Amino acid sequence: MIFIWILFIGITNVMSEDFYSFTVKDWQGNNVSLEQYRGKVTLVVNVASECSYTDSHYEALVGIQEKLNKGNRNVFQVLAFPSNQFGNQEPNSDRHIQAWAKDMFDINFPIFAKGAVVKEEVENADELPDVWRFLSEKTEPPNWNFWKYLIDPNGNVVQAYSPQINIRQVYPDIKKLLFKYNLIDKSEL
Repeated sequence: MIFIWILFIGITNVMSEDFYSFTVKDWQGNNVSLEQYRGKVTLVVNVASECSYTDSHYEALVGIQEKLNKGNRNVFQVLAFPSNQFGNQEPNSDRHIQAWAKDMFDINFPIFAKGAVVKEEVENADELPDVWRFLSEKTEPPNWNFWKYLIDPNGNVVQAYSPQINIRQVYPDIKKLLFKYNLIDKSEL
């Protein structure tokens, strides 16, 4: 009987897992629950400061965050995760990344702790944060910097986009989700 109960709890936990059910590390090493973003449309991006996509993507991410939350709306969230796994293009410390992004782009979204985003390049499978394992399993793993994942307000992964897909191309999909979940009225955009 105890075995059946434990099995039921395990199945329930697996079934209820969504993007917002994870906890990640901020740039100072503190735990941050992604639950605080539930109810918003979220764009998750693995970032790097020395990539050829850096300037265009950072500028567009800041712009879309500002545009969609204009007028004190709180309906959209960019979440950035630095990684040095692709081309060693994020060699800097978390502290440096924060200061650089604020100085260069006046970021208006959180940048979390630098870490692994794919398991192929980590020595120990435990080095890959659960949230990145989840994102990869739901769509596909990133294969370069500025891979993007669109998350609905319930924590479901809607789609993944390669770095060659710019934010302007992702924008219509974001708008569709905002309209679908009645987070914004069409007349507001």
